[in-house]
Amino acid sequence: MSYLLNLDLISVGLTVASIGILGFIVFFSRPKSITSKAFLLFSIVTIFYGIVNYLSYQASNRELTLFLLRLVIFSAVWHAYSFYLLFTVFPEDDHKLSKRFWFIITPVVAITSILTLTPLIFSGITEIIAPGEVAQVTKGPGILLFVIVVALLIIGGIWILVRKMRNGDKLEQKQFRVIFWGVFLTFACIVTFNFLLPIFAENVRFIAFGALFMLPFTGFTFYAIAKHELLQVKVVSTEIVTFILAVVSIIELIVAPDITTIVFRSGVFIMILIFGILLIKSVIKEVKQREKLEELSRELAGANDRLRVLDQQKSEFLSIASHQLRSPLTAIKGYSSMILEGSFGKLEAKMKEAIERIFLSSERLVIVIEDFLNISRIEQGRMQYDFASVDMAELVDGVMKELEQNAKRAGLTFTFNKKDTGPFVITADFGKVRQVVTNIVDNAIKYTPKGSITVTLDRDADTRKVLLSVTDTGIGISRETLPTLFQKFVRAKGASKVSTSGTGLGLYVVKELMKAHKGQVWVDSPGEGKGSTFYLEFMAE
Repeated sequence: MSYLLNLDLISVGLTVASIGILGFIVFFSRPKSITSKAFLLFSIVTIFYGIVNYLSYQASNRELTLFLLRLVIFSAVWHAYSFYLLFTVFPEDDHKLSKRFWFIITPVVAITSILTLTPLIFSGITEIIAPGEVAQVTKGPGILLFVIVVALLIIGGIWILVRKMRNGDKLEQKQFRVIFWGVFLTFACIVTFNFLLPIFAENVRFIAFGALFMLPFTGFTFYAIAKHELLQVKVVSTEIVTFILAVVSIIELIVAPDITTIVFRSGVFIMILIFGILLIKSVIKEVKQREKLEELSRELAGANDRLRVLDQQKSEFLSIASHQLRSPLTAIKGYSSMILEGSFGKLEAKMKEAIERIFLSSERLVIVIEDFLNISRIEQGRMQYDFASVDMAELVDGVMKELEQNAKRAGLTFTFNKKDTGPFVITADFGKVRQVVTNIVDNAIKYTPKGSITVTLDRDADTRKVLLSVTDTGIGISRETLPTLFQKFVRAKGASKVSTSGTGLGLYVVKELMKAHKGQVWVDSPGEGKGSTFYLEFMAE
């Protein structure tokens, strides 16, 4: 009989450890889910049932034994109730229970459970035997009500499980099928050995193994979680470690030589369970955070892909729109230029002034459209370059002559200093570099209300680099704006007050063209209102 006693204790310890760990894992994984709450309730009731069932055949006192046996069937009622509740809400996160559940089923269960603590179910003990064996009891008239209520709850829960298994998708059907077999084996054992045999055959010797009958459900549910990720639990390895530690502590408890050691090792077993559950909770939290970060990363990657597509579509739209606008603008600019030159007759002063404004506006718009086209080509990788030997001295001189009239109209001193360190020949696309230099010098003219503009061309004999600098006495650039000046749609503070024609795209195009020429562009400014200097650096031939 000591062998059976130890086996009973092992079965209780394993049941408490496994179901307790599993119940709290599921709850911690989704604490707001009604399914998680129902599963935790089922686990706690199961643990209580297993413990009181074990204690009921360890007591030698008649009154205590009767009380514990009544607690066994009391917990059996709530065990069946929690089982029915679990599969009513499973696997939903939010489920509104019906009025029938709250106002019929729950009150009947509560009344039945109260009756189990009275002589109406178990009226007394006919025979009290040695600890480790189950006492013989006298059944009262209420035992039939207990059997009917428990049987209906179990059958109802199984019916709900089967119905959901039939109506679920493929994954849910696999999950329900695994749990169904666990439920079937567990309750087949419970009904057979804990109810049918004691009630109709008066054979109560198998009640001692009641806790062991819960293991099929625990094992199959564990398999469903590990295999199919039921309830989104992904901390199986941590649970296994905790479970192994619990089993080891149970074995030590069984082989304890005296009562003091038993009490101590029982405390160790409980502490292992508590700290194991807390460890699992922390692991679940960490896994959830990692999964959330992974999900955010996937969402961010998807958003970036969509942004790239939208950016590509934007570039294509700009390219098409710019091409469509450039043709009529070229015609407007050409005809207004011819009118100003007198090709269609002499103009009156007022009319000439109006035509000049048309010409200047169309010229500015052509530049803006060209910037859009360049950005579209750069971003789509369609910008083409024709590299050849370019004399920077001739190129800059040509740009200076072209923009000289603009500087004079603005009342600016316009100077070109060419150092005696030449030659200034580089390998570049003449048209693209001319566009870069024109953009920088033209910006200096636009954003310098008064003062001077000095363009300097120099070459470093040691590094073989050609350096072009454009220094003005204009509006200057704040320290906050300097790092972002070469980004799209960025303009210096106060630029719009001096010139309304800028779009903030020109310097971005300059940076990209210089990058294609393996050159550098940067700017320096003492601050707002103190002018600025732009630098263009090329590698000489």
